[in-house]
Amino acid sequence: MRNIDFTIDSRYTPKEIKEYIPQSKGDLFKKIKEELAKLLNTSTNNIHLAGNIKPWYFLLHILSEETTRNINIIMESENINLITLTRLIRRSGMSTVYIPVPNTLNEKTLSAYPANRVYMLITSLIEPNSGRRIKIQNLTKYLNSNNIKLFVDGSFSTGAISVDIERLGIDIYLSEGHYWLEGPRDTGFIYLKEKTIEIPRINLDGEEVSIVELIGTQEPLTKYAYLLTRLQEINRIGISKIEESILTLTGWLSDELIKLGYKILTPRNREDRGGIVSIELRGNTEQIVRILREKHGISVDRIGTLLRICIKKNHNEKDISHLVNALKEIRKQL
Repeated sequence: MRNIDFTIDSRYTPKEIKEYIPQSKGDLFKKIKEELAKLLNTSTNNIHLAGNIKPWYFLLHILSEETTRNINIIMESENINLITLTRLIRRSGMSTVYIPVPNTLNEKTLSAYPANRVYMLITSLIEPNSGRRIKIQNLTKYLNSNNIKLFVDGSFSTGAISVDIERLGIDIYLSEGHYWLEGPRDTGFIYLKEKTIEIPRINLDGEEVSIVELIGTQEPLTKYAYLLTRLQEINRIGISKIEESILTLTGWLSDELIKLGYKILTPRNREDRGGIVSIELRGNTEQIVRILREKHGISVDRIGTLLRICIKKNHNEKDISHLVNALKEIRKQL
C-alpha cells in the first residue's frame, strides 16, 4: 500500500537526520542564511536562525519594550498562534484590537483606528485552515505612511509560494522549518528589517552571534544541516516552479472534491490560495481520518470538522488521484 503524507508537519526519523554530518556551526549557519536570503529576496544580515523560539513569545518580548503605542491589530481568527499571542499581550497589560474576518482587513478597516495608537499589524500570508491567501501588498503604503510595523507569520507560505520580503515591506517575518520547508522540528528563522528592532550580539568563540541565534539554535546541528539540504533543493528547483505545481494540484483537487459533493473552504481563484485545501465535513471526522490512514495509506490533518490537506513540492497527480478515489469511496460508505 502506498503511503502519502498530506499533513502539515514533515516527518523525518532521527536516523535520517543523523546521516547529515554538519560543518562548523558558523559555516553551516552562513550557508543556511544564504539560501534563505535567495529564497526570500533579502539580505543575510537580516536573518537570524531561531528554531526553538516560539514566534508569539518572541513577539511578546518585543512588544513589552513598547510603551508609547500599544494597540495591536490581530486579524486571523483561524490561527491558534495569534489567538495565543492575543491572550499573552492582554496578560502583559497591553491592549489589542481583534479583527476576526480576514476579508474585512483593508485600508478602510485600518483607518477606523487612530494610527498614532497602532503599533503593529500581525498576520500571515496564508490562512492555516482555509488556505486563503492574504494580500498584504495592498496595505503596504498605508502601513508605511502611518509608521505601523508589519509582522508576518510565514510558516504556511515559506517554501510553498513566492515571498518577496523587501517588496512587501515586511518588518518582522518568522517561519518554522518543518512545514513547507520540510526540515526537522525545532528549526526555523526570524527576519528583522534593519533598524526595526535592535538585537543584542555577543562574541562566541571569536564569532559575533545575535542573542536570538544563541537562544534559538540549541538543537543538534545535524537538524540544521538537514534543513540546509531542503533549502538547497527548493532553490535548485525554483520557488516559482514549486508554487506553479502546488497551485495546479490544489486547484485540481478542489475541483474534483466539489464534483463529489464535498464542501471546500479553499478559494477557487488561483491567485487567492496557497498550498492548503480544506474540506468541511459532517459526521465523524476522526473516523474518516482513520479510514484514510489505515485502509488507503493517506495521512491528513483534522481540525475540528475540517480535513486539511497540505500539498507540497513532492506531491504529484498520482497522489491527488489516490486521495480523490479514497474520499469518493468513503463518501459512498458513510
